[in-house]
Amino acid sequence: MQKALSDIKENAVNASHIDWKTETPRLLALSHTALLADVYANLRALIKNLDDHHSLVIPPWKKSGFEQMWRAPPKAKTLSAGINTIGLTGFTPHSPQEMSAYRDALLSTIRSLAPAKGWVLDLRKDQGGNMWPMLAGLKPFLGDAPLGYFVTISGEKSRPWKETLPIDHQGMAQPDLSTIPVAVLIGPHTASSGEAVAIAFKGRPNTRFFGTPTAGLTSSNRTFRLPDGGIMPIATSFEADRTGVIYKHGVEPDEHIEDETATIQAATLWLHNLTVP
Repeated sequence: MQKALSDIKENAVNASHIDWKTETPRLLALSHTALLADVYANLRALIKNLDDHHSLVIPPWKKSGFEQMWRAPPKAKTLSAGINTIGLTGFTPHSPQEMSAYRDALLSTIRSLAPAKGWVLDLRKDQGGNMWPMLAGLKPFLGDAPLGYFVTISGEKSRPWKETLPIDHQGMAQPDLSTIPVAVLIGPHTASSGEAVAIAFKGRPNTRFFGTPTAGLTSSNRTFRLPDGGIMPIATSFEADRTGVIYKHGVEPDEHIEDETATIQAATLWLHNLTVP
């Protein structure tokens, strides 16, 4: 419990929401007599009071299920003449081999459908996980832009995401799609790292967002490991786009459309109108 409390107090972006003078001695005293399951229940209650809607604690007996949550490959197809679509559903693994395989699959999918006059990037089912292989696989659309930043509560900005991509994506030939029109579809199930992917497209030229607001988990989680094998992904910073705009409450669309079919139709129409010679 002591390590968990210290990690949260020293790193959580909303640590000031907790009355530490009261909670620290109370929780430490409880931890001396409580069952392990009750200790984790107390930690969950504390983390809920951070009110960032993103931090959580995972006991060791549930960790494997959490880490294996999303592995679905990207899906792509041609929507209409000159318009391709690609959909992401989130990706959890962090092993170098699995990240590289996902990146390569995404790049291969994009190459198999290029060239096109415009693309629809469907993030409405991208519930997050690991943002880095998703961004690496979408690199043809993102060019040499900074992509985004992490920003602490004190305003300190990280290095650009472009410089911190942990995957070598230079071994595979990539088409240059950095200026091609892209319609980004978002919604309430676009969450966490899925929102980070959306933010990477904010400020990109020839880009427009369609749908409804995202889940609002636009903080960056850092995972802290507990002595018994449990883990705590804690929100330690917010996310900013390439222009420096900080997103604390999710990503808003340029065109607010509730109906899923109407969203695709509006995105396709915009692309057709934009790409007409």
